[in-house]
Amino acid sequence: MSLTAKFILFQTVILIPFFAGYRLRDRLAKRDAIARNLIRFNLLFVDALIVFWTVWGLDIGIHLLSLPIAGLLLAFLGLGLGFILMPALKLDREGRRTFLISASLANHGFTLGGFLCYLLLGETGLGLSFIFISYFIPYVFLFIFPFAGTASKKETHIKPIDYILNLRNMPLYSLVIAVILALLGIGRPAIDFPMDLLLMISIAGYYGSLGLTSNLREFGLLRRANLILASIKFILIPVITVLILLLFDLPDTIRAVIIIQSCMPAAIYSVVTAILFDLDVRLASGLFVFNTIIFLIIVLPALFLLKDYFLKI
Repeated sequence: MSLTAKFILFQTVILIPFFAGYRLRDRLAKRDAIARNLIRFNLLFVDALIVFWTVWGLDIGIHLLSLPIAGLLLAFLGLGLGFILMPALKLDREGRRTFLISASLANHGFTLGGFLCYLLLGETGLGLSFIFISYFIPYVFLFIFPFAGTASKKETHIKPIDYILNLRNMPLYSLVIAVILALLGIGRPAIDFPMDLLLMISIAGYYGSLGLTSNLREFGLLRRANLILASIKFILIPVITVLILLLFDLPDTIRAVIIIQSCMPAAIYSVVTAILFDLDVRLASGLFVFNTIIFLIIVLPALFLLKDYFLKI
């Protein structure tokens, strides 16, 4: 399948499930439960299998440490830019924390960031994207959750062991096992792995669940916040990232993965955090959905057209 055909196919797998879920949201009494089950199925089975297979096929070395370091720096960069631009918004304490968390957390996973790495860089790019996002869980638990708790209206207790030993982290466990196998020199079997099919199943599940829980009617009420966050995610962070990368000598593929990931929209975990700590859920959901739609309609096609530049920079 050609790159153009694959791009069109995956765009279809994203947009059709999203709008189908959105059309069904008012007709399904248990839409939230359905959305949770779709996400749970992906995490336990589809995502875990994709992560395990792609990471097992990587050449694991010390040079890969630049990827999670870059991921962590991008998260702090978004947070810093959010602090700088937040005064333009009239938000209460919970709203300010919500906006900053949305500015910091980005969709670096394979529903967007990893998906695009796969689309443009192949299976190696997808595997490298999983190494890139290995920063995410420690960052969310050790920094984002305590940060959200300082503005929480309710007392929330989360034990580290409860977060670590959770089946929702199955992709993380798969990553660890795959890295161990690669370091031990145990080769991956040469079989025809259905990567495209599994990715389409995973992406369709995530965006179908997103459509079930989205309310597009509220975008107009969050216009200023949406535009400011979009400028952070899609202009400021990518430009700063490219300028900094010009100072370092990194392998082309690693450099391309970092640049692609620097263009990603807000992450679903910004909404999860708002729900968990009783912050501004409406703001978090609006920022997440608007950012994602802008990415799919404008940013993703632009990245596709500039793919040769990313591979050569």
